[in-house]
Amino acid sequence: MMNLKISALEFVEEVKNGNISVEDFIGKTLERINNIDDKLHAFLSINEDAIDQAKNIDKKIKSGENVGACFGCQFQLKITCVSKVVKLHVHQKCLKILLHLMMRQSFQN
Repeated sequence: MMNLKISALEFVEEVKNGNISVEDFIGKTLERINNIDDKLHAFLSINEDAIDQAKNIDKKIKSGENVGACFGCQFQLKITCVSKVVKLHVHQKCLKILLHLMMRQSFQN
């Protein structure tokens, strides 16, 4: 059984080393979401093209093409801020911070 509880950095290393494919990991993640989200109602939307995008990333990796530092890493974003007065774009800020941290860590290794 695939371990879906690995960190983003562990995911990148596993993909780089050929231990897992992006398609398999994304597929298992979506399977898990489909199995539990009826009870949790945690996901408002899911990228319906995720499997196709993962296949494309795997092809690029196999051909030696640059796929960026994240190697198709999936993520879920939970926003717990609510405001009726100020329109917030928390998700954009969180994503920028996440990508910045991953890029910095990737270049340090």
